[in-house]
Amino acid sequence: MKLLKFPHLVQREILQNVKSSALFLLSFVSKKINEIIESSQLNRFKSIDFVRYTCNHDGQISVDNHPRDSWGCMLRFVKHNKLHNDYFQLKVCGKMINFRLSSFPKHLKVYFYAHERESVIKSIHNYFLDFYGNSMEYQWMAHDYTHPIPRLQNLSACLDKLIIGFDFVNSENLENFLSSCPVWKYINMYFTTTIETLSPESKIYQAESVQIYQLLHTVPAALRYFQGEQAVIQCAVCEAFHKLEYLQMEIRTSEIPQNHFLDEIGSKYIGSNRKPPTHTLPKVHVQDDALTMMAGDVKLDTDPITSDTYVVREADNRVASVMIQGGTFSFGVWDKTEEEFLRMMD
Repeated sequence: MKLLKFPHLVQREILQNVKSSALFLLSFVSKKINEIIESSQLNRFKSIDFVRYTCNHDGQISVDNHPRDSWGCMLRFVKHNKLHNDYFQLKVCGKMINFRLSSFPKHLKVYFYAHERESVIKSIHNYFLDFYGNSMEYQWMAHDYTHPIPRLQNLSACLDKLIIGFDFVNSENLENFLSSCPVWKYINMYFTTTIETLSPESKIYQAESVQIYQLLHTVPAALRYFQGEQAVIQCAVCEAFHKLEYLQMEIRTSEIPQNHFLDEIGSKYIGSNRKPPTHTLPKVHVQDDALTMMAGDVKLDTDPITSDTYVVREADNRVASVMIQGGTFSFGVWDKTEEEFLRMMD
């Protein structure tokens, strides 16, 4: 099919029904087609929440966008390990790069030698910036701290499934890895020890969003050092923050003594004749893995908190809704004073 022979409206209709990952493949055909895609699909690109690089434990890197196409990623970076006779070369942002097209699912394979890993990724990333625009959010999802994260424009870093146990001796290597990225959007970590293994100044506690699994809620003292905005804590057994706007803590082995707990934190109550507002926030990090995709359970917002119980911070009179359900404690901060919060229900 020769796309350029069709009228502009027909071209637009065809492209509108092509999956976003296929659009990216098509953009390499010619400069003219690339321009048509960029001009006709501008609104569609605005609906993409982010582009994510995922680096697995073997150092293999795949790229997809969210919402993700159901049939595969846009491209994969592959280290040269054997010669193929079906490469094709393209000059991308000034660098000649070897490509192959995967048959199923269809996506580009981008090949690089070990010494040019960062330069190849950077060239492709610059192409993304031209294709999607500078306003697009780009994320790097690392699954360990042995593979370096390239320094790329508009890139924020995420670290998934970091396990810190009794025999954890690589804190220096971890901190060097964390220091290599100025912005950490999300860190998911498992503490299998009750021993303080990380410094209170660790960059782990500076991430915007954390999900922490640990035995006790007090050791390690993750919340005491946390400086970010959103936290989800899961612990086996059941502090003041200036930036924290959402917290969910799950105690796996018992329920929280609700009345005693609420009394201890000085809770206030909305009258029974008023309907409490529902607190929710856009997630700093959206979990977008294969399991959540299959289940259709990708959530862009924090779990809603609808509660007639709230607390007021003395320092600035800000209100937070508080909810306890079984072994889960949820805490959501409103950008409102107590007077403004109560007026929402008038």
